[in-house]
Amino acid sequence: MTAALFATSGWDAIVVGAGPAGSACAWHLARAGRRVLLLERHHFPRDKSCGDGLTPRCLELLDEMGVLAQLDGYGRIARVRVVHRGPPLRQRDFGYDGVPGRYDYGLVVPRMRLDQLVCQAAVAAGAVLAEGIQVRELVREAGRALGVLVDCEHGPRALRLDAEVVVAADGANSRLAAGMGLGGQAGQLGFALRGYCEGLRGLDPCQEIHLPLADASGDYLLPAYGWIFPTSATSANVGVGIMGRTPLDDVRRLSTRFWATLRASDPRFADARDSAPLLGAPLRFDFAPERCAAPGLLLVGDAAGLTSPFTGEGISYGLESGRLAARTIDRALRAAPRRPDVEDDYRMLMAHHFAGYFELGRHSARRHLLFWKVLDSSFDSERPLFGLLRRAALLPEGAGSGAGDSALMDDLGPVVGRGDPLLRRQLIDIGAALVAVVRRDWPFLGRLDSARGAARGIVFRPSLLMLLAARFGAADARPLRRLGVALDLAYLGLMAQSGVEEDLSGARDNWSNKFALLLGDFLFSHALCQADPDDAIHADAIMGALETSCRGCLAQLSTAGRVDLSPDVARSQLADRIAPLFILPLTMGAAVAGAAPGVAQALGEYGRALGLLFACGEEMLAFTERAPQAMAVLASDLTRRVAGLPLLYAASCQPAPVQAALNADPPDRAVLAALVALPAVRAAMAGEMARHAQDAGAALRRLPAASAAAPLHALLRHGLERWRDTA
Repeated sequence: MTAALFATSGWDAIVVGAGPAGSACAWHLARAGRRVLLLERHHFPRDKSCGDGLTPRCLELLDEMGVLAQLDGYGRIARVRVVHRGPPLRQRDFGYDGVPGRYDYGLVVPRMRLDQLVCQAAVAAGAVLAEGIQVRELVREAGRALGVLVDCEHGPRALRLDAEVVVAADGANSRLAAGMGLGGQAGQLGFALRGYCEGLRGLDPCQEIHLPLADASGDYLLPAYGWIFPTSATSANVGVGIMGRTPLDDVRRLSTRFWATLRASDPRFADARDSAPLLGAPLRFDFAPERCAAPGLLLVGDAAGLTSPFTGEGISYGLESGRLAARTIDRALRAAPRRPDVEDDYRMLMAHHFAGYFELGRHSARRHLLFWKVLDSSFDSERPLFGLLRRAALLPEGAGSGAGDSALMDDLGPVVGRGDPLLRRQLIDIGAALVAVVRRDWPFLGRLDSARGAARGIVFRPSLLMLLAARFGAADARPLRRLGVALDLAYLGLMAQSGVEEDLSGARDNWSNKFALLLGDFLFSHALCQADPDDAIHADAIMGALETSCRGCLAQLSTAGRVDLSPDVARSQLADRIAPLFILPLTMGAAVAGAAPGVAQALGEYGRALGLLFACGEEMLAFTERAPQAMAVLASDLTRRVAGLPLLYAASCQPAPVQAALNADPPDRAVLAALVALPAVRAAMAGEMARHAQDAGAALRRLPAASAAAPLHALLRHGLERWRDTA
């Protein structure tokens, strides 16, 4: 790189750091036709301390850049294994949820190889790469970044390079971020140490995460984790990471203990030997959207604090943030070619994509003991709340299709959202407002798909039903948004309190129950605050519906364990528990929009029938791996031995096997699933659902405005088809 080329003016962007985040940003900018200069302190190939794990989302982003095809020689990882080190020692495996045959696996690729490939892709796209460049500081004027001051390894010193926007991809100790006052909190830095070993035996094709790790005495849990990522059938990347500023010697001792434990207790490591020296790097856990941008400067990857505090994963977040930064810059330059305003749009995008998960980690670095206690207490629980917690903390990148951890919600975009951008925008607004309410105290809720609006689709949530009902009148957007947030919060509160389980262990502290009750109360209180700033009409309606639903749940529990119950009684209990949850948002939407009383009544009858239809479908899906987690609250509580309609129909054919399987500890799902699959049972449930569908259809025919009713008809068809697909 010559001094003359360096002196060239007119760079649209200077990207400092050619790791995955910086190179991805340069690639997307170059593809958009922008003049981009990519600065790298070292020369490729160069190494970096990392677990080397690539998640399905990472593979998708690399595929977009043409890099994935160059990684064919690396073995595929089928799943994630979370090892909770207890005591007692427990583990769960989670498959990857992705596009079957494309992004339903992971890879382990050394950073020395990966970073070079991504950088080469950026150069091939048109970015200009300069290696051996030490960036001294930002060039600033009136609070805006105008460029950087650099020292060249074999060239000029203190050379000024100007650009319309500077992108800081210079790592956790970002000098550029500090120079603009975006350095964050020193206490939120951590450290990771990794090595490679060979001579292993019996490695499974899975990425293992071990947590939490203890101190030298073994008595105190640390905000730390370990990992084992296989690089071949007999070798692995093994390392540890810890949250919080920690002396390097303490990190080394933590690593030594982890390796010693593996060698002493894990037969796979009996003959393990080191194959590379340990390499360490700082970690940053202080992501905050407002800290990701300043006038003329955007932060990406590690510089923005985008590192998982529970698994250390950061490559996909780096690639994603580089992509977001490039799109923000390109869009801003189209509007203003000179000194574009980029910071506000970028902060909003970063909040939308990453709010929740990283803030969970940021808080857990300070309150990790509470978090580990809840995870420990709920590690084997199949309740939706704790499945969400595991996803939010341990499995942020699409893993989670193990037992009890299937997809969170159905995507209804193709059902009701096709050609309806207004509905999608309304749901995004409600989701953003909901996240703003919960993120300070319980930020992990930002990871729930229904709370994140329509980032990837339209999910089934009460605010969706409310918005569809409001189309039968005329309603102002502001009260609809507020009530949509209130409804979603209240239903999340109901899901949280459904996580409370009977404790027969005699344990003094049941952290999962404490957590469920505390979170439920928090969500209910905020739902009431959102519902009615001036009066209590809507708040009373919300709490009345939840009370009726809880009474229905208690009625079901009063007959738990009985397989001789009449289907009529079970149907009535199910209706009391489920119907109010569907009736409320529909009638509330109609009322807020000023719809005619007859419309509200018809919508209420439709809601009752639709709720029973979906509940019957969930009763059947509960015995498959396709049941979405957040929808599982619609099904009868099998863990408490509530025999839903499918089991009662099965018991009418084979009462003894059903009773025996239901009485097992825990209930024998495999046997019950086989009994529910009997043709007679499926025929009976098909009849149940057909009757509810007929009732819903009859109510819809009484509604005016065929166009407004079309999405409700589509929901009805979806309720029938989603269960039929399992036949």
